[in-house]
Amino acid sequence: MGQIQNILYAQSAWTWDIMQSSTQIGEMIREDAITSVNLTVINSQASQIGLTILSNQGAHLERETGADWMWMAGNYRWLVQAKRLDIVQKVPKYLIDLEQMSGLLQYAVTLNNSKAYGDEQFVAAYVFYNSMIERLAHNKAVVGCIAVKTDVLQNYIIENRKPRRDQKDITLAFDEVNYVAQGRSWAEMFPGL
Repeated sequence: MGQIQNILYAQSAWTWDIMQSSTQIGEMIREDAITSVNLTVINSQASQIGLTILSNQGAHLERETGADWMWMAGNYRWLVQAKRLDIVQKVPKYLIDLEQMSGLLQYAVTLNNSKAYGDEQFVAAYVFYNSMIERLAHNKAVVGCIAVKTDVLQNYIIENRKPRRDQKDITLAFDEVNYVAQGRSWAEMFPGL
C-alpha cells in the first residue's frame, strides 16, 4: 500500500469519527466543512509525495464545474463531487443533484479535450462521506469515504431508479451507493501510490 493510500485511509476514519462525534453534541457537521478539513489535512501530508489538490469550494467554482475538487497523482486525474450521508433518517441516504452530475461528467470531457493538464484523462467521481452504520464501524478506514465513478453511478440511477426527464434530484440509500461502489474506499483512486 502506498503513502497516499495510507493518508486517505486515515482521513476516511477521521471522517467517520467526526460525523459521529458531531451528532453526539446535537450537530450535523456540514459536507463543505468535512471537505475543507479533509483536503487541508491530506494536502499537508501528501503534497510533498506527489498529490496535487485544487479545491473549487473557495473559488465558488463548484456550480460551474460540478466538482468540489480535483486531485492528481501519478497518472491519475480525478474531478470529485462529495456527498455526506444524511444519518438523521431511519434509512441513511444521500441527495444527488442530477444536473450537477451531468455537469461534472461534461466538465471532465471539456477538460480532457482541452489538454490543459496534458494527455492524462480526468475521471469524474463521487466521494461519499459516511458514519454511524454500526455494522460497518469496524471498517471505518475504508467505508468512511467511499468512491464511485460518476458514469457508473449515473448508469445505475438511469437503469434502476428511472428518474423523470424533469427530475432535479434523487435520493439514494447508503446500501445502494455502497453496492454500486462495491465498498471501494477513496484510497483506491490512487492504487500503489
